[in-house]
Amino acid sequence: MNQSNTSSSLDSEILNQAMAPSVVLGLCFLIGVPGNITVIVVILRHFKQENFTMKLLLNLAASDILCLISLPMWIYALFYGWSFGETSCKLMRYMVFCSLYGSLLTVTLMSVQRYVQILYSQDWVRLRGTGEKVLLVSVWVVACVLASYSIVLGKVLHKDQIPQCKTNYSSDGMKRLVISIVVTFFIFWIPVHVVSVTGIFSILLKSSHPAASAKLEKFCSFSENILGSLSFINSCINPFLYAFASRNRRQDATPSRNTQDVSTSKLVFRAQLLCVNYSKTRPDGNDGQISSRLNV
Repeated sequence: MNQSNTSSSLDSEILNQAMAPSVVLGLCFLIGVPGNITVIVVILRHFKQENFTMKLLLNLAASDILCLISLPMWIYALFYGWSFGETSCKLMRYMVFCSLYGSLLTVTLMSVQRYVQILYSQDWVRLRGTGEKVLLVSVWVVACVLASYSIVLGKVLHKDQIPQCKTNYSSDGMKRLVISIVVTFFIFWIPVHVVSVTGIFSILLKSSHPAASAKLEKFCSFSENILGSLSFINSCINPFLYAFASRNRRQDATPSRNTQDVSTSKLVFRAQLLCVNYSKTRPDGNDGQISSRLNV
């Protein structure tokens, strides 16, 4: 009876936790897949193939579909756990991260393309054709390489007896290292992005609120170089994070070896005591053979 109550409570807890994210993921699938397919069809039918911006939008839609088609499996896993095997877990995570890096690199390339096309239009004309194809292929090659770690670290882990497709780091020390790297990155780079967004607002407010725009522009010009220089500290700190993580792992490993040595010594000592007691109870008192075997 208690076991059935525990099982029902666990099922209700899983249902409550999975309901909200499954609704969001379901809406993303129902809206995102047809929307991106429509974008691809419209671009292929009505726009010239020489337009590189349209090629980038086509690339972005393809990367979004690559991520969205995996949503039904993730929704199922929210309710029933990951029952598709470890190979499919690695594949699905690889697809998602390929889509993530592909979208990020495509948007970055789109910004660079607009910048170069405006300021160096003649140089961009020389990239037409083969150069643009190389850039598009490079986006996916780099995205596939950056996402390759998900194949190695993607594992089916059991939490509360429920299989889940997760990224499995090798140890707690590795988790702490990854968290410290991510936190350090955000600490030193978020101020830079805040200043960048502030600069965008100063441009948008230039016509309607020139005084506020001037103040924001002054703030950006004052803090841009300072925060930009601080962002390079992130690259200097990473080696120290690696060194501290390595030292902590060695310190964590040393007590375990000492514990094993102490446990072995205790077992030998107890065995010797048992043999001594046994020899005292024997009528002939012949314990030399046993003692010689233990005193190694």
